[in-house]
Amino acid sequence: MKKLAFVAGLVAVAASAAVADTLTWSGGDGTWDTTSLNWNNGTTAWIPGSTAVFDDDGCTVTVSGEVDVGGITFNGSGVTINGASGAVITNSSTTAYFRLQVAEGMTATSSVPLRMEGATFRKYGKGTLVLGSTNTFRTVYVQSMGDSGAYEGILKLTRGNVKALGSKDITIAPGATLDLNGCTVNGGSPPTLHPYGTGFNGMGALANTGSGLTNKQITQINLDSYDCMICGPNRIDITNFNMLNHNLTVSNISELCVATLNFKGTETVYVEPGVKYTVISTSGGGVAGTKGRFVLHGGTLNSWQSKTVQAAVVVDGPSTFSQGDTSRAQ
Repeated sequence: MKKLAFVAGLVAVAASAAVADTLTWSGGDGTWDTTSLNWNNGTTAWIPGSTAVFDDDGCTVTVSGEVDVGGITFNGSGVTINGASGAVITNSSTTAYFRLQVAEGMTATSSVPLRMEGATFRKYGKGTLVLGSTNTFRTVYVQSMGDSGAYEGILKLTRGNVKALGSKDITIAPGATLDLNGCTVNGGSPPTLHPYGTGFNGMGALANTGSGLTNKQITQINLDSYDCMICGPNRIDITNFNMLNHNLTVSNISELCVATLNFKGTETVYVEPGVKYTVISTSGGGVAGTKGRFVLHGGTLNSWQSKTVQAAVVVDGPSTFSQGDTSRAQ
């Protein structure tokens, strides 16, 4: 009889094991590991698979070892998550996606490796997430969809880090912006970008607020769901751009250089005032498809080393045609 009572006691202890929850950082700088009581006002250690909430401003959180995280929400600004040597954030959730949300007007930085081969990384919220380190995702979705259904927010790369978004497909939903910040996204196997809409507050679905990306090109962009606007203000180079029955507006950028632009049907590339669009190709004219067109609203259409622009051109405002350039996308 005593033996049976002992077994029953073991069952009761196992049933009370901690389960994933929403845990709030206790505030200030500190270490994020699996043993320190740094959550819920210093009463709780990290529970694997939980969602982390950071409400304070300006704190630095250092990840130690491997922590299993279901998602992260930043309600404060200036929060930085970095990692000690060997630190990594993983995701073992069965939901198949990792949600990272930044509140409106806030900026947060993640510089610790995110290793989530089986999960889709989803950036939500109206704030800005600066993403660094070398990360691994199944796919990337800059969705930023709040409860109201508005797609807003910015995902900004750390300068010089070509592997911040991994090597899988990257989708930038309408109202969201991917800011390259002077960084390419070609680390490892080059990903395909799917930018849609006009971006956050009209800054473009794809932007570059960092240094110009001369000869540091994005390998492929597909417009397969919506029209798209690309802005800068600094130069962006693209190797293959597939229109796929949607239009492109190029605005507020010093120069957009495209090696091969593929028209599928009657799509239009709108070149806005002050913009230089350069047609580049190491062979051929750099434009495929015979029904597409350029509409110049005051910008410049440039042909690198006298390449032929094999598309209709409509001039709708004072515009410039030019040829020749010493720098090109490879």
